[in-house]
Amino acid sequence: MAAYRVVGIGSGSVDTKAHEINFELTVAGRPPMAFIAEYGPASQITGALGRMLLQLRDVLIAANVMKGVSAESVASSHVQKDRWADRVIMQLTTPHGIPYTFALPPQIAASIAEQLKTESAKPHQTGSA
Repeated sequence: MAAYRVVGIGSGSVDTKAHEINFELTVAGRPPMAFIAEYGPASQITGALGRMLLQLRDVLIAANVMKGVSAESVASSHVQKDRWADRVIMQLTTPHGIPYTFALPPQIAASIAEQLKTESAKPHQTGSA
């Protein structure tokens, strides 16, 4: 069986009529590969990849290896204190309107706020490699 090196996801969408996910993977040295998945297989693939990614992250941390990852752009944010639990709710939304919501302990939220303040104050460096 041939193995292809995946380098990213080119595009993706939800077909609301057929109840399927359509996505395209970019592959090294080949044209993009298009896929269609119903909810069941997509859920199985996503769960399995998530578990394997967690295991790989643990291996990289143990080996003290840093790997670059792609990052989602953020178009908006919403932060509020949870009324019922000692948590701060933070929602980050992509330019495409995809929300990512996190429930943070207050001390983690304060630490993130301080890190954001520090990092955003650093000057931007430009150059050539």
